[in-house]
Amino acid sequence: MLSLGLLLPAGTAALSFGLLLSIAAGQVPLFPDFSMPAVGWAPRFLHQFCRECLPLAAYWGPCFFLGIPSLMLLPLAFWLCRHKTNSPRMAPVVRESGRSIIFSALGHRNYIFLILAFFTCGFHMSILETHFFNQLLTFGFSRETAAILFSVYGLLTMVGSALSGLLCCRISMKNLLGSIYAVRIILAIMLIIMPKMMIFIITFIIILGLTSDSTVSPTAGLILKDFGVAKLPTLFGLAFLTHQIGCFSSAWIGGILVKTTGVFEYLWLCDAVLSAMASTVSYLVREKY
Repeated sequence: MLSLGLLLPAGTAALSFGLLLSIAAGQVPLFPDFSMPAVGWAPRFLHQFCRECLPLAAYWGPCFFLGIPSLMLLPLAFWLCRHKTNSPRMAPVVRESGRSIIFSALGHRNYIFLILAFFTCGFHMSILETHFFNQLLTFGFSRETAAILFSVYGLLTMVGSALSGLLCCRISMKNLLGSIYAVRIILAIMLIIMPKMMIFIITFIIILGLTSDSTVSPTAGLILKDFGVAKLPTLFGLAFLTHQIGCFSSAWIGGILVKTTGVFEYLWLCDAVLSAMASTVSYLVREKY
């Protein structure tokens, strides 16, 4: 209870994208640093495979396998966080309290739209990480096959994050974000109505992986454009809180829906409706150029 219920989520939240992106934003001159969320999801494509296909190492194996590289990253973290007075993007700023930053942002139309959309992102992600593996089993796949499909999905989330970060340098971030949510609408509807053949599931997994974590870069980039590097950790942290509330809502409501109806389609229908809302408000963001 202490480790999984308190320490793990607290550590995950403390090292969320807001802090990492703000550090990266101060180190490199332009937006390509927003491809770095891809690195954060590197272990995902191995975790489910290790848990299902290596039963003797179901818990301790992945813990050591994923924990040791994290410890090895400590020197890099200290190097990135070293004090630099000559960074071109870390000009001196007037210090503001977190409360002042948050209340100011909550009066900003763009920020409200972005956190509403990011809530939907959390709802969508929790469907995948809480319910989708079990749904694959209902399609007739073995646990090993489902684990491999999940591993492919995790690998493609890294590719999608990197591509999204690069696209943020070349096209409108709000249009990119709105388009990603629009693709999720199509994916949810297709999963409901299409036959669950292997070729369709593989195609679905590929597109799903490429779009799952790709919302982080344009969301962070839009917040950075409006509020600057100094406020990015606080404001993206708050956005990430709404993302996690979406995760909780999906896991909880999804569990109730599946238990009550015995099917997953209603959960994906909710995802399609929320993604439509997220896509609409993303397109309505007034982006600075």
